[in-house]
Amino acid sequence: MSPCPEKCHLLALPRELRDRIYENVLTDDDGLICVATVAGANTGKEPSTQFQFLSHTDDESKQGSNQLRYVCRQLHQETCGLALGYNNLIFTSTTQFSTFLATCSPYHQSQMRTVTIQEHIIPLYGKCFPLGWTTHLVATSLCSLCRAQPNLTMYIILDYFNADTDFGDWMVFGGALQYAVRGSFPAALEESGRIRTALVAYANHCVKGLGGETVPWNLRLVPKGMGEEGFGGSTRYGLVLEGEKREKWVGQVRKWCEEGF
Repeated sequence: MSPCPEKCHLLALPRELRDRIYENVLTDDDGLICVATVAGANTGKEPSTQFQFLSHTDDESKQGSNQLRYVCRQLHQETCGLALGYNNLIFTSTTQFSTFLATCSPYHQSQMRTVTIQEHIIPLYGKCFPLGWTTHLVATSLCSLCRAQPNLTMYIILDYFNADTDFGDWMVFGGALQYAVRGSFPAALEESGRIRTALVAYANHCVKGLGGETVPWNLRLVPKGMGEEGFGGSTRYGLVLEGEKREKWVGQVRKWCEEGF
């Protein structure tokens, strides 16, 4: 990397103005996708995982979202890591994010403002939300990170909850996650009944999985989406909700999709 040329008009501007230019250049409205590559696999050296952030229009052959840092040393010093704070950083799993975090300096961790993790969850026995997932959440140290970085908001998109999810699963597993994460039951849940009994039993497993930790406010578990057509009927639980009861649960699931469990 070469030193800066004698005449660099950008670097002649006041730092405050340069920072505004950097923010404009380095911000991608659609967020940046984290891509991991393994280096040194065929060199006889210890392989290492390297990360770069690409826009949705980039491909993996590109050098990452911040090309300014390759211009000269001063621009490298001034812009390295800035994109972490300007963009929504998108990861394909909590495992990928945890691996990235292990390579990230405390300073760069403090720069992050928005992280989205698209978490693929394999249902238990092919149909049920797995009991051990909350244990996995704690094991990845996401709770600790969010406590240490109050300016960071982390969204974990749970693909298990989507337009095809059985309505009974929304009630039982969604309600249990709300209880585990926030310590409260859904407002739409009736005070008694078979669904509440199942929800409470499942919620207790979720709370145990969290190991006594409370989930910080800036860590949000969010459904992938919902489908309102046919919503209120459950083939698995043999129930159908209509009228006011159905509308209450439609509103509850909408709230989960907007604010998280």
